[in-house]
Amino acid sequence: LTAQNRIAAWVVCSLPPGLFLLMYVMKPEVMLEVIASPVGWGMLMGAFGLEVAGILAFRKLLQLHI
Repeated sequence: LTAQNRIAAWVVCSLPPGLFLLMYVMKPEVMLEVIASPVGWGMLMGAFGLEVAGILAFRKLLQLHI
């Protein structure tokens, strides 16, 4: 049961960076516009912060207390 939860956490936490890379490969001009604009940088930094918060939350939830 713990292994299943850990794999689910890995999948959920790897989806946003994977989606970003997929979008960059499919439509690089759009993603370059996001990277070039200050609003885009703010959105990326916000997404990064939320990603870190999600990883920390998963780590806390998956700690096994026996």
